[in-house]
Amino acid sequence: MRSDQDVIDELKREAGALLARYVCTWNGDDIASVLGTGRSRVADLRHSRLSRFSLEMLVRLLVRAGYDVELHTEARGLIARGTQGRP
Repeated sequence: MRSDQDVIDELKREAGALLARYVCTWNGDDIASVLGTGRSRVADLRHSRLSRFSLEMLVRLLVRAGYDVELHTEARGLIARGTQGRP
């Protein structure tokens, strides 16, 4: 079973990878302006220094970059067994 921190770390890695691909094609000053952040934060993204970002900030940066962000959930374990047949 995954811990809640594992889930957060996984989501941060996925968001960070998307942002790293996005920012690598831009000039640091230009992309910092687009994302509403500083050049040092762009450098952190380029070098996958994700510990310096909260998941919330990464989601905000994705939205500023033009991504649509959705959260998908799926019941598993006891919750899944307890909700079978319920709307």
